[in-house]
Amino acid sequence: MPVLKSGMFWRILTDSWSPDHGRFGILAMIAGTFYIASLSLVISLPISLGCSFFMQITHKGCLGQLLKKFVQFMTAIPTVIYGFVGVFLLVPLVRDLFLHGSGMSILSAAIMLGLLVSPTMILFFCASFERVPKIYTDAVDSLGATPFQKLLYVILPQAWPGVLTGLMLMTGFGILLARISGQRE
Repeated sequence: MPVLKSGMFWRILTDSWSPDHGRFGILAMIAGTFYIASLSLVISLPISLGCSFFMQITHKGCLGQLLKKFVQFMTAIPTVIYGFVGVFLLVPLVRDLFLHGSGMSILSAAIMLGLLVSPTMILFFCASFERVPKIYTDAVDSLGATPFQKLLYVILPQAWPGVLTGLMLMTGFGILLARISGQRE
């Protein structure tokens, strides 16, 4: 409340972070959170759509069900475990790959966050693909369309509300996790 009454709210949003000089701006934190969340969605969206397509369209049988069980298992892994994997496996890999810096970067955080949100996105996309009326997919199959054509022209146009819901949920979840991980550092 004192910040709002004194008129410093805009200054806190736009100023830089330098507590030793009495400057407590959060612009860098907001920008970092936005970059990590955006890059993680760029990483996780193709992976999630591809896995959903694989499990629900091209390999609906035993292999698809096995992969779906594995994805469901991945959603049960605590985020702390993903954090340990990121710090002890991914960060050294990024450091060795680019031969510069410590490896603790926006790229490392975005890759880990993308892998973290992918299982939930995959399950959302699979559920929205399952809600497409079977008569539509049967009609496309009878016309001789390829699985990719079926996805592009029938399933995605019919399942877009579920796909959009999954994206919005994961964007919020990604921003929250990026913010929490930024506070720990």
